[in-house]
Amino acid sequence: MKAMIVTKLKSAAVVVLALGVLLGGGWGVLTYLNGEGAALAVPRDTETKPETETKPEQEGGKAVNGLKLILTADKLQTVMKADGSNAEPVKLKLTFANVGEKEMQVAVPLFFSSMALDLTRDDKQKILTRLLPQEFLPDIHRADPLATLKPKQTFSSERSFPSEYSPSLEYLLKPGVYHLKITYDSKQYTRYNRYKDGAYLDQQPIPPGSWTGTLTSNELVLKVVPFTK
Repeated sequence: MKAMIVTKLKSAAVVVLALGVLLGGGWGVLTYLNGEGAALAVPRDTETKPETETKPEQEGGKAVNGLKLILTADKLQTVMKADGSNAEPVKLKLTFANVGEKEMQVAVPLFFSSMALDLTRDDKQKILTRLLPQEFLPDIHRADPLATLKPKQTFSSERSFPSEYSPSLEYLLKPGVYHLKITYDSKQYTRYNRYKDGAYLDQQPIPPGSWTGTLTSNELVLKVVPFTK
C-alpha cells in the first residue's frame, strides 16, 4: 500500500497524533496519545542535521541521474509490544548516495513523512490505518538542508519505525513479515531552509540545476515476532 506521508512542526507548535504513527515527524517534539487518551511526549530526533560523509558505494534502489536511495535498519527483527498495540520500533536509516561522477545539490526532505511509503505483509493481510485530520498535515514542500554531494558522498537521516511517520497512521498489529520501501520525488520540494553560522536564516527556492527525479529505495524486510514474557 502506498500512503503519501506528511508531518510538520511549525515553530513552537505541537502536532498531535496517535500512538503508532509511522516513521518520522518533524525536528521538534511531537505529542502522541496512548490507548486511554493520555499524552505521551516524544523527544526530537537526536540527529537533527545528519552530516555528509564519504562512503563506498552501497546497495540500494535503482540509481537515477547519479543518485541512489538506500534504506537500512539497525535490526531486521523486532517484537510485538506487551499490550499488542504495535511492534517495538526499529531505527530506519535513509541515505542519499551520489553514485555518479559529478557534484550535485539534493533537496533533502525536512520530514521523512513527506515521502511515500509502500508497506505490505508477506501474507497480504490488510494493515490497519487511520487518517490524520487534514488540519494536522504539514508543509511537505520544504527541504532541510539543500545537501551538496560530491561523487561517492552520502547524506543520511534516521527515524523510528513504526512511529512518527504517516498521515495514514499505520499499525503493525500482528506478528509477521513486513516489506517496506520509500519513494522520494524531488518535485515535492519547492524551497529549503537556509542557515548562517549554524543558525536558521530563512527559506529560499530550490535553485535551478539541483537534482531532479524520482527515487525508490531498496526493499527492507522486517520480521515481527510475538511477545513472550
